Amino acid sequence: MAFPPRYEPLSAVDKDDESEQFIHRRKPIGKKRFILYFLSSAALMCALFSATRLARSRGFWITCYGPQRNQSNLARLPSHYTLPSGDKIPSVALGVWQAGKGEVGSAVKTALGAGYRHIDGAWIYRNEAEVGQALQESDVPREQLWLTSKLWNTFHAPEDIEPVLDDSLSKLGTDYLDLYLIHWPIAFKKDGNNILEEDLTADPYPTWQKLEELVDKGKVRNIGISKVQNLTSNSLKYQPAVNQVELNFWNPQPELLKWSKENGLLLEAYSPLGSNKQVGESLAVPEVKNIACKLGITPAQVIISWHVQRGTVVLPKSVTPSRIVENFDVFEIPQEDFEKLERAAASHPPKRVVNPSKGWNLPFDVSPKRDDKHSVSRVAMSFQQHPDAPCLRFPENIGLHANVTIEAAANMLARAAQLSLTVPYSWTFIDKPVGTPARDRTRTMRADVLTSITEGQVVLIFLPNPAQPPNDGIRYQDQETRYALPVPGNREIEVMEIKYGFVPNTQETSAWRVRRRYRLIKGGHPHITLVHYTRGPMIQTVPSLMNSPVRQYPLRQINDPPVYVMGDKTGQKAYPPSSAPPPPQGPIGMSPQPMGMNQPGMGMVPQGMNPQAMGMSPQGIGMTQQAMLAQQNSNMESLERRRERERERARERSGSMGTRPGPPRLDDDDSADEFEVISTRTLALTRYKRNHELMEEVFRKAAFGTLMTPPPPPPAYSIFDELELESKVAKLQQEVEVLQAQAAERTARRSAAEDVIVASGHTPMEVSS
Repeated sequence: MAFPPRYEPLSAVDKDDESEQFIHRRKPIGKKRFILYFLSSAALMCALFSATRLARSRGFWITCYGPQRNQSNLARLPSHYTLPSGDKIPSVALGVWQAGKGEVGSAVKTALGAGYRHIDGAWIYRNEAEVGQALQESDVPREQLWLTSKLWNTFHAPEDIEPVLDDSLSKLGTDYLDLYLIHWPIAFKKDGNNILEEDLTADPYPTWQKLEELVDKGKVRNIGISKVQNLTSNSLKYQPAVNQVELNFWNPQPELLKWSKENGLLLEAYSPLGSNKQVGESLAVPEVKNIACKLGITPAQVIISWHVQRGTVVLPKSVTPSRIVENFDVFEIPQEDFEKLERAAASHPPKRVVNPSKGWNLPFDVSPKRDDKHSVSRVAMSFQQHPDAPCLRFPENIGLHANVTIEAAANMLARAAQLSLTVPYSWTFIDKPVGTPARDRTRTMRADVLTSITEGQVVLIFLPNPAQPPNDGIRYQDQETRYALPVPGNREIEVMEIKYGFVPNTQETSAWRVRRRYRLIKGGHPHITLVHYTRGPMIQTVPSLMNSPVRQYPLRQINDPPVYVMGDKTGQKAYPPSSAPPPPQGPIGMSPQPMGMNQPGMGMVPQGMNPQAMGMSPQGIGMTQQAMLAQQNSNMESLERRRERERERARERSGSMGTRPGPPRLDDDDSADEFEVISTRTLALTRYKRNHELMEEVFRKAAFGTLMTPPPPPPAYSIFDELELESKVAKLQQEVEVLQAQAAERTARRSAAEDVIVASGHTPMEVSS
């Protein structure tokens, strides 16, 4: 019998022996085939294990006995935060860092479809054009979007900021940004080799001033910082609204978060799940997995919800559609579990991931590892330190007023504008103003005993820049609010109010001080400000701020004479009759400094104040008429003093020669210097006026042949046709009506779109606190 080649017959046996049979046996498997089978089985087991682990980490398979996933029963966290400008920033954003070309557009479209309205990008990401294309192709209106971009290190110079911003706006397809951040606290030179620009790195205040200008232009609605910024000791027109820093389970930065909340600075968390290498470790944290099991959500949703519940904006980034949708759903974590997660995050040393100091060859560490308190102090400088310069204050006492109404403040400001034409303002400090101490003088020793402090002090000051109030020695735990109100007489008054103030380094344990500033922005002088200090609602003082003064003591003594702030004498100093201006420092009565510089006796303002405050141009270039007159007065006084000294020496020489002195002249009599002798300033003004009138008569005689005043020119509007103007006005009114109708139509379409969204079951992006 023939057998196949793979089989071989066994030896013949006795058929009667039941223990042996005639059977066929398969050849044994070769060694190579056995190894192949083994490796295939091992690879399959590894793949199954990896898939199981991934499913567990993302929450698709939770091996616990907790409740099944039922997200409808979980409380939702706030979807927006309110910035100092009043704008509402969404709490969850899509980060587009490291999103490759061809992926970022799809990611943005998926995010918008899932409900995202906040896109966090930057010029250096090199994908703003693709992001803008995706936004244009979506049906989400621009007013519902929140677009963030960042200023790269190479463009910190003020002249480079607006062009690079315009480039980002063009690529994104919009005319404004909702938030513009300084990307890093590092400035590079423009040669592209990451060479440090030391001046702008040490003092980024010029950069910040340009960003404030862009806010005023409307190209940016809010400005902020990133990775902590030191804006030196300059007072800011717009405080940073946001600070974007690295926040995750491995680097929670609780001290910075606490300080930011106390001072009204919102934090944004980038790398919220950690670096690419840390994501798996973050999702495998026992506390995170337990909370995910308990709530029936994924570990990634637990960490993102933890960030929002801490009070920060979270910026998860992904290009995977399922993860983009998953990351947008945030839920409130029970307080007990939230505190456990907080303790677990703070139980290990912080591990910072993003630190390019070595790659940029910086001589310092831009992100120090142990910088929680250091970072807090650096950020605090931009909020708490102000230039401790004096201010110009109305010299008369206005008295105490428990309440100041809007109409009363407007009347005070109007009256002050009239008095300021003839009354000079005094240089002084405003320090801890709360009122006049009431003292008990009935004691036997006649000692003044402090019994109480009356609130309601009113101060009238002259502010060249109303947005920068003088330092008053009070620390406020609130942001200043600003609003405008109409008052009788076709006037408009602006009110600036800040609450919860206290004086550091005192026994005050509660913040109750309120400061209100009033100024007439219509129908009055905008630089005259009425400041009212009173008592308001009370909150507990932050312990860490109780011993942090806002100014250095003791305050320096001010000897500068008062200054006129309005009228024909604007910029002139008002010396008392018994004193004279300080002598000049240069030869023949001329100052060694250029004309118009800040020098004693020149009619200028003291050091630390803006020379434009009194109507003078900076550096003395293009001086106003008042400043030139003050300079002429000073020179005239110097000349008179020199002549006086020459006469005195002549009298001494004549006395030494034995000659009999003649009768005293009026200008040699020193007995009436203080009250009777005409001052050289008055003499100079009289001469100036007389010469001016004489030259005017000469010019009239030469031009018109008579000393009579020439006839007045015809009215300025006599060249226009009244009928033509009326027709143009009517045409403009018609165009305004058409524009109003179009605006009403757009509002109606927007309302209809929101109704459709609500009807479809989605939650519209409304403002929530």
